[in-house]
Amino acid sequence: MESLSAIAKVLGEENEKRLKAAVTDLLIEQVKGDLDNMCHYLIDWEELFEEIRDEIKEEFREKLREKYIKVAEEKLFEVFKDSQVNERK
Repeated sequence: MESLSAIAKVLGEENEKRLKAAVTDLLIEQVKGDLDNMCHYLIDWEELFEEIRDEIKEEFREKLREKYIKVAEEKLFEVFKDSQVNERK
C-alpha cells in the first residue's frame, strides 16, 4: 500500500483516496474468491470422506455377513453330525 500512496500523492490527495479504495475493493473481492474456492475444496473433501465411509461400512457388512454365514454353516454341520450319531444309536 505504501507504493500506492506514493503513486497517488503524485496524482493528488483525492486520487490517493480513490486508488486506495479501489485496491481495497479488489483485495476484498480476491479474498472472497479465495474463500469461495476453499469452501468448494472443503465440500469436495467432505464428499470424498462420505464415499470412503460408505465403502468401509459396506465392506464391514459384507465381512460380517460372511462370518455369520460361516458360523451358521458350522453349527448346521454340528447339528447334522449329532443327528447322524443319534440315528446310529
